[in-house]
Amino acid sequence: MSAFYNFISALDWRQILFGGAIGALTLGFRTVIQAPIKALTQHALAIRYLGWLSPQEPFSGRWEVAWHVDSSRFPNINIDTVRIHCLFGSVTFTTSTKLRDGTPETCVFVGKLIDRTLTGRWYDPKDQERGYYGVFQVRLHGGLREGQGAWSGWTSEGTVQSDSMTLRKIEG
Repeated sequence: MSAFYNFISALDWRQILFGGAIGALTLGFRTVIQAPIKALTQHALAIRYLGWLSPQEPFSGRWEVAWHVDSSRFPNINIDTVRIHCLFGSVTFTTSTKLRDGTPETCVFVGKLIDRTLTGRWYDPKDQERGYYGVFQVRLHGGLREGQGAWSGWTSEGTVQSDSMTLRKIEG
């Protein structure tokens, strides 16, 4: 018993209490700030403007996005060069294509990279919930320079479409 008492009395209790207080404050701060940061990573603009806070690999440089569709409004194959923005594993990019009548049309893609799979949603930036919108998933190959997947979603006429989608790094 005396060895235990000597051990306890030899401890610097001020340092232990101070270290415990700092640990509790850090945990509390992380808990409080975690939800707002997680919420920010769900929005394309936040990812785009705060991307400098986290590493951009493998998404630095320019990428080619190609998606296929059977539509009277869109060309069958749509190919666009985009810059992909990344924030703590969340990514966003915006495609721009010309409709068959020549009108420009954009889609915003927001997703999360887990392992080598990019999963997320896409939408019409003019009207996220009533225009065209849906989901996508692309599996990146081992070199993280290209991937294949699919998109699916509602058209502005209320029908569901789905087809293939690819990503390919072209520079950087």
